[in-house]
Amino acid sequence: MPEGTDFRMIPQKMPRKNLKEKSSCFLSTEYFVVGYRSQQRPKETGSALVNGNSVEEILESLRIQTKHLMDRQVIFENDGPSWAEKVEPTIEDIGEFVNLQDEVKKKIYSTSALTPRLFRNWQNKYLKVFVYAFSTSVETAGQHQQISKKILAPQNPDRARAHSTRDDSALADELQLNHSHLESHHSSWLMWANTINCSPAHKQQALKQAESPPIELSKYFRWAAVSEAARLQSIHRGMVVAKTFNTAWCRELDDLKNKLSLGISIFQDVH
Repeated sequence: MPEGTDFRMIPQKMPRKNLKEKSSCFLSTEYFVVGYRSQQRPKETGSALVNGNSVEEILESLRIQTKHLMDRQVIFENDGPSWAEKVEPTIEDIGEFVNLQDEVKKKIYSTSALTPRLFRNWQNKYLKVFVYAFSTSVETAGQHQQISKKILAPQNPDRARAHSTRDDSALADELQLNHSHLESHHSSWLMWANTINCSPAHKQQALKQAESPPIELSKYFRWAAVSEAARLQSIHRGMVVAKTFNTAWCRELDDLKNKLSLGISIFQDVH
């Protein structure tokens, strides 16, 4: 089943609100990443078609489309911003990260206000989906700057408030030591280290522990296949990379198929 229409993860505790017996609701959605609630011009990231037979199914479809845009919830207390206990948002948290806007009425809706009637009125119309990277609790540009300075900034900044080349060199040595199954020039290890150091501070530890470099850097490394097991592992990794690219192509084809189905549906409604 294509991404964006897999509804098996819908929580059972949520009451099911059917839209119409044996009929799916199709919504054309445009996605925008928002840093803080008062931001005037959020960044548009793309569009997608979502559908479902109930409010819960559509919310789950929206979560699948937006999960890569959500970071981690930030809470503000007396001593400033800090990370919420939950690392990755789930379907229960979608209301903390996502709002929808009716492009005709220009009204903003929270996910808790969505009803079958609203979705029926939005059938075959465009909706704007605003995804708040650090949750809707970030109200102002000043609060967003606090997040950047206090919990996203490099841990050991230089005079320019960036990580230093000395940090890259030390991390490159660490990566090479901990990834003895990989071979490459020292410059490639430096690029991997720089990628990690340029990432948000709360994600760096997981990136250091990754078995292999990011896909965009993988071409600079080769597996030291000194044994049969290592060679098989190298082949497996190549197959995983190929599967990733194939999955991306399949997703695009599925999106095209959904848009074609929507077009046919609109044509049939007209005639």
